[in-house]
Amino acid sequence: MIAFAAGTETGKDRSVNEDRIWISAAENACAVFDGQGAAGMVAGIAMHAFQRELETKTNVADPDLLLRALRHVNRQISKVLREDQRLRGSGTTVDLLAFEGNRMVALHVGDGRVYRLRSGALDQLSSDHTLVAEMVLKGELSADQARTHPRSKVINRVIMGTEVIPEILHSGLEAGDRFIACTDGVWRGVDEAALRALLLAMPSADDAVEAILRRAETSHDNASIIVATVG
Repeated sequence: MIAFAAGTETGKDRSVNEDRIWISAAENACAVFDGQGAAGMVAGIAMHAFQRELETKTNVADPDLLLRALRHVNRQISKVLREDQRLRGSGTTVDLLAFEGNRMVALHVGDGRVYRLRSGALDQLSSDHTLVAEMVLKGELSADQARTHPRSKVINRVIMGTEVIPEILHSGLEAGDRFIACTDGVWRGVDEAALRALLLAMPSADDAVEAILRRAETSHDNASIIVATVG
């Protein structure tokens, strides 16, 4: 059994929340989206398109199904962007988690993150699809330099109606595991040590979400998080 807890905050410096959250207990699936421009409209389109593609499926934790759903979502977004020139250049990230039997499969695009808390250890399962993360991999920047780099928020993979290569993540499940999907407004305001401490200190996932979002206000960005606990 998977129990979901979630929350979102607009942030002190933002007037509009461009993040979106989707949870389906029936499909044992959830997702966070971080819209880039257009007041979160593209994030909303992506959320509803994924929902339509997945809500009637019996096994959502299928990489091929998730990839087909992403292609459908991209077609929907491409159509909307062609019809409304004001939305040109807009896009969204996605971190979608699907659970089935003893496994979790995730689809990841952008600078959101997927973490797993198991036996007290917090591991980042996803990679950051950002310019600075690429520079770190090439040895052009250190991790510390990347955090304060002026282009640290430049994303090099985003859903915007064109072809995009997602990251597919896999994990087995153990009782007590917590899987976290969050937008960058969370991890930029709450480092991994603080995130781990808050999750461990609070048996209630709802309380942990509330505490994490309070801490995330320091990122001055929209912040959204889902905590999925394996029963």
